[in-house]
Amino acid sequence: MKSNTLTIERASLKDASQIASLILPLAKKFVSYEYSAEGEALMLFGMGENSIREKLRAGYSYYLAYFHSQQLNPLAGVIGFTTKTNSENQREGHLYHLFVAEQYHRMGVAKALWQHLLKKTEQRSFSVNASRYAIEFYRRLGFYRKDCLYQSDGITCYPMYFERN
Repeated sequence: MKSNTLTIERASLKDASQIASLILPLAKKFVSYEYSAEGEALMLFGMGENSIREKLRAGYSYYLAYFHSQQLNPLAGVIGFTTKTNSENQREGHLYHLFVAEQYHRMGVAKALWQHLLKKTEQRSFSVNASRYAIEFYRRLGFYRKDCLYQSDGITCYPMYFERN
């Protein structure tokens, strides 16, 4: 997909390092400040190169957004997604990662990644465990909250859901 100079490509195992390099500092800055030390360590472990590689091996789908013409880091953003069965035994997609490099914030990168994902999957429903920082962004994408704040193992999140029309 090309939008001006933005290109979105499917990630492979060889991309695990660059995915982790993008999302780890962003998670530290925008997400983990709300967590306990144990929660932060657990979350960051799940975003490390080895964890990303294992997710890719397990069939998670990751898409990478690039601005190839930029002199700065050309990797602008990443979205990571998997299919799971919810408590009603229905298949739903779960967003694990949606991060955009700071120099590309407010340029439509996250929205483009989300729209690309919607085109690539037939999933009807989606979930995400949003940070407080991301709640309003997910609302603008059409997600809604029906659950209260969730806390486990020192991690705080806000479960949100999306249903296709």
